[in-house]
Amino acid sequence: MKKETKSELVVTETDTRLEKIAKYGDLFDATPIDKNDFLIPKLLLMQSVSTAVQEERARAGEIRESIDNKKIAEKEGSVEIIPFGVFKTWITLSKQGSEFISQEPLTVANCTKPREEVVNGVEVLNFETLNYYCIIPSEIAAGMFMPYVVSFRSTSYMAGKTLETHRAKLQEFGLPLPFKTFNLGTSPRKNDKGNYYVFTISESRNSTNEELEAVKHWFKLIQSGKAKVDDSDLAPITVVSSSDSVGADDEY
Repeated sequence: MKKETKSELVVTETDTRLEKIAKYGDLFDATPIDKNDFLIPKLLLMQSVSTAVQEERARAGEIRESIDNKKIAEKEGSVEIIPFGVFKTWITLSKQGSEFISQEPLTVANCTKPREEVVNGVEVLNFETLNYYCIIPSEIAAGMFMPYVVSFRSTSYMAGKTLETHRAKLQEFGLPLPFKTFNLGTSPRKNDKGNYYVFTISESRNSTNEELEAVKHWFKLIQSGKAKVDDSDLAPITVVSSSDSVGADDEY
């Protein structure tokens, strides 16, 4: 029996897709898509306190997508990404229970915000956060891809600084960050409060022209300001006093 080559398989898959479009293409919804309704999912690092882990829909140490809880990387595994944009924010949590309180852009005006302070009588912790838009090359190769956001703060902040260091080095030689791909991984840690996981980053390879074209498409959309980030993992709460015990999702 003749064995199908990889190129023959690709042709077969392409033909099947084209046949489906020819047969069922009239199922397209004619209603225009409002880019303001589009949400960019986050890549979340699962911790033992994460809601998905508590509900046994994930394992600590995995990387999951925020909208559908799709597994992106196994526990202590990694996924290749192409980062192409960065923005900084402050994440504020209550000091007593680590509940999420607020998020705001990090600007020149507030860049000296202290790590700890008292707001409306409540002790809070402010976390400087590095956020990157990124695309997963394997999804580009599969023919269906979209951007994600990965956030580095607290114990994972060092991974963000590593990525910033690579960005600075590439800039020195006149190259944008997406010219390289990186491995986003997870690694276990332990302290006096227990076990947890942190993000890790390592350089992988040069991006292909096809990958850069994919990045360029989404970069333009994001630059237009029409796409919004899914912040459902940051559930705002109303803090009345430091004794409040309102729960909130967190991936810290």
